[in-house]
Amino acid sequence: MKEFRVGNIVYYKSGTKPIRVSEVIQLRHGQNVIGYYNMHSNSKVHAPSHCLVHKEDRYPDSTIGKDDMKGKLFQTTNEAVVRFGIGLATNSAGQIVLEMKEANGQVEAFDKKDIERVMPYSN
Repeated sequence: MKEFRVGNIVYYKSGTKPIRVSEVIQLRHGQNVIGYYNMHSNSKVHAPSHCLVHKEDRYPDSTIGKDDMKGKLFQTTNEAVVRFGIGLATNSAGQIVLEMKEANGQVEAFDKKDIERVMPYSN
């Protein structure tokens, strides 16, 4: 388990509100963490480290990229002519699988660095 440090953003394992760590007390069998839900409030939190997770560890890697891109529009960034595709899945090599728009539904896999999500325009 990672150690907690002052300034880390953590969550209770089953919680949804972020906690900013303001103090860490070293114990023989772990740490006691003191923090605040909101830096501008008095909502102080005292918790043993085994009840908390780091922000980046909140969701296991096995879920990242699996469902968050399904049905989303992507464009290629590494080609002379930009092509568009709809996200379908992530393959075992960690590539994003797209159904290409202009290729009559042809399916292609891309590295994450070679595509970007198309965001709707708003003013």
